[in-house]
Amino acid sequence: MHAVRIWPVAIAAFLAGCIDKPPQPTSAVPAAPAAVVQEDYLAGIVTATPPETPETLAAKRARLEANLKLAQESADGGDLDQAIGLLEDAVMLDPKHRTVLLLLTQYLHQRSLALEEEDPRRAFGLMRQSGGYLRMLRDAHDDFSAEEREQFANVLFDEACAFARANRQEDFSGSLSAAIEAGFDDLARLETEPDLSQFRRDEKMSAILKDAQRRIESHIESGTARRSP
Repeated sequence: MHAVRIWPVAIAAFLAGCIDKPPQPTSAVPAAPAAVVQEDYLAGIVTATPPETPETLAAKRARLEANLKLAQESADGGDLDQAIGLLEDAVMLDPKHRTVLLLLTQYLHQRSLALEEEDPRRAFGLMRQSGGYLRMLRDAHDDFSAEEREQFANVLFDEACAFARANRQEDFSGSLSAAIEAGFDDLARLETEPDLSQFRRDEKMSAILKDAQRRIESHIESGTARRSP
C-alpha cells in the first residue's frame, strides 16, 4: 500500500525536475547561422529542374494546343471564366505564346467590363490582369494588325479608368500615358468618361487630363494617331 502511494509522488518530482531544469549546452561548437541552416534545409528538398527532352516538349505543346482549343470553344459558348482558366494554364507552358496572350488580354478585358456593376472589386482585378498580359504580349511580339493595336489602346484606357475608380492617381497617369502612346485618340470619351469626373475637379489631375488632350490633338494633327471608325 505504501509503495503504491510513493510512485505517483516520485514520478511527479522527476517530471518537475525535467521541466524546471534549464537546458545545458552539449558542445562548445557555436550554432550555425540561420541562413546556413535554411540553405542546407532547402538543398535537401529542392531539386534541379530536369532538362527538356523532345518527348516532354511535345507533351507540353500538345497540352497547350488542347487548352487553347478548349478555351476558344468555351468563349464561343459564353463561358469566359472557363476560357480564362484554360489560357492561364496554357501561358504557364509558354509565357510568350502570341495567341494565348492575345486571347487572355481580350477575354479578361471583356469579363472585367461585364462585371463593373455586379462585382467592381473583381472587375478591377481582371482589368489589371488584362493590362499585365497585354504588356507581356507587346514585350514578346510586334507583328500586330491595326485592329489589334486599336484594341490594345482601348484596354490601356480602360485600365486607366479602373485606376481612376480606385483613386490610384499615379497608376492612372501611367496607364493613360501608355494608352495614348498605343494610339488612343478618342477625345470625346476622354472629355466625357464618367470614371474621370472626380479627377476633373482636382487641380493636379485636371492638368494631367488637359495634357493628355493636347497630346492626342497633336497626334491627330500629325497623322500619327489611329483614326477611330
